[in-house]
Amino acid sequence: MNSRSMPFKRLLSFLFVLTALPVLAAACGGGKAEPIIFSDLNWNSAQVQNRIVMFIVENGYGYPVSTVAGDAVSLQAGLQNGDTHVTMEVWLPNQQAWWDEAIPNKQVVLAGKSLDDTWRSMFVVPTYVIEQNPGLRSVDDLAGYMGVFETPDSNGRARLITCLVEWQCQTVNAEKVAAYGLEDVVALTDLGSRAAYFTDLEDTYRKGEPWLGYLWGPFSPVAGLDMTVLEEPAYSSECWEMSKRCAYPTSETFIAVHPSLVERAPAVVEFLGNYQYMASVQLAVEQWVTDNDATVDEAAIWYLESRDEWKRFVPREIAEKVEAALAAL
Repeated sequence: MNSRSMPFKRLLSFLFVLTALPVLAAACGGGKAEPIIFSDLNWNSAQVQNRIVMFIVENGYGYPVSTVAGDAVSLQAGLQNGDTHVTMEVWLPNQQAWWDEAIPNKQVVLAGKSLDDTWRSMFVVPTYVIEQNPGLRSVDDLAGYMGVFETPDSNGRARLITCLVEWQCQTVNAEKVAAYGLEDVVALTDLGSRAAYFTDLEDTYRKGEPWLGYLWGPFSPVAGLDMTVLEEPAYSSECWEMSKRCAYPTSETFIAVHPSLVERAPAVVEFLGNYQYMASVQLAVEQWVTDNDATVDEAAIWYLESRDEWKRFVPREIAEKVEAALAAL
């Protein structure tokens, strides 16, 4: 071999390594790869989960992260279009129509499960209302207690706080009212925002006044209130398809990603598949936020520093990187 060729070949090898490094770094989730953008839905559990996962993705896997704020409807479109790459809470059946179109058409990909399965009902009242009106037990009893829930803006009917307009359950609730023959009994009322919704519930409860509405759990406000679900016939798929004159099905909450993320960040998608945010954890974090008047960013750091379960969702070397980043704060 010509001795003069050795330095040149080594130079070529060195240049090849330099050229390949960014590609290898991106494939492994290291370096300054393309950012991963999270759908920042406008409620606390989704925002806290975003910040937990973002801290792990940025400090453990090496991807820059950011968020796009919006409501469920706008961020459904954002995920489909690739304007965002991760949505931590897709609620079914609330978002069922969109899901049933986006998944088969491969516009979004199911990555994992987010929250625990949740109960929900259209007909929920504070327990003290039942104690004051012991004959009120089921939805069929509402006609005899319409005046209990009447308000100046309910046109002589019982005010029933329903879903927000961007939630599919608003349409479902109207169908349920019709199925029970309650059009002349209840006035469905949309308060316009999630904040107004819970302010109304908590203020009414604090005053000891009647409240009737759609509600779900577990989540922090409900966990601190003594509420009773009015009786309905048990859910069945036949009832739901025919009339909806029965209880809601159990809700499921999923993590969805844009298809491009599966290709460029498979390790992150694997992490999302392992991820869990159990009801007991969710309630503990929400209670800590309330007790400390904390932000969602502070809540995420508190969770990562005070709990260990997240370490089971990632490889050991990733967990060590995240722990080092927490220690440096």
